[in-house]
Amino acid sequence: MKRLFLFFDHNHPDIAKSYNNIGAAYLNQGKHEEAISIYEKSLKVTFSVFGHNHPDAVKLYNNLRNGCFDQGKHEEVISIYEKSLEIRLSVLGRNQPHVATSYNNLGNVRLHQGKYEETISMYEKSLKIRLPVFGLNNLDVAKLYNNMGIACRYQGKHKEAISTFEKSLKIALSVLGHNHPDAAVSYGNIGEALCNQGNVYDDQGKHEEAIFMYEKSLKITLLVFGHNHPDVVKSYNNMGGVYYNQSKQEEAVSMYEKSLKIKLSVFSRDHLGVTTSYNNLGYVHFHQDQKNIPGLTNEDEVSMTFFI
Repeated sequence: MKRLFLFFDHNHPDIAKSYNNIGAAYLNQGKHEEAISIYEKSLKVTFSVFGHNHPDAVKLYNNLRNGCFDQGKHEEVISIYEKSLEIRLSVLGRNQPHVATSYNNLGNVRLHQGKYEETISMYEKSLKIRLPVFGLNNLDVAKLYNNMGIACRYQGKHKEAISTFEKSLKIALSVLGHNHPDAAVSYGNIGEALCNQGNVYDDQGKHEEAIFMYEKSLKITLLVFGHNHPDVVKSYNNMGGVYYNQSKQEEAVSMYEKSLKIKLSVFSRDHLGVTTSYNNLGYVHFHQDQKNIPGLTNEDEVSMTFFI
């Protein structure tokens, strides 16, 4: 940086780029406060050179978002995304894919805050832009349906969640084929929504459908990643939970033991994931005559939302 100052004024675009690169290095090291400080310097130079409504400012806001989001500073992230959205609306207009991206990402942060109505509103705005531009068979549209499904599931709207997950799955199968990880994610999400629906309405049929979906997800994950992958562990664990709720103790134990075996091959015995498996096996063994014991842990509670 000192050498650059010998050749360039402090408010030169190359100075902004250097600050940005240093910020990225700090972020990769997990030094979030330092990264945020450097990104803010880069942003200040960019404003000075190009003004506030320049595409480089949007990129820097996104980098700032990475630093703040990793620290759980959700309100700061919301502020950053709103500024980024404001620039995109000003420069590009309302019906442009980058504007849709901003709405999606705002929705993701609202989801983490538990503000589900605002979340769905943001996703719907994003979808309204993307559908006319890209049509139904677009992966970003599939990701939006996935994100909307997660928000609906957290609200307890299981039927709506299943419907939107199925839309996401249909696109993934059409575009990527049957053996792609994104298809496995969709099958797993449908399975979890069906499981929740079965628990709420005491509907054993939904539990059977959930097992069917988890098995499809597991088959793809095993094919793509092999046996010692975290998503394989999740599938076994989630299937164990369904069997447990059906009072199928032997099947539940079998699934939890498979999950535990993988964890022990990857982690040490005092790892939190290993503890979770022992906990779940303990509930099955010692409460075989009871249903829905509080404390049974689902490892897939926090589903993956997509930043586009």
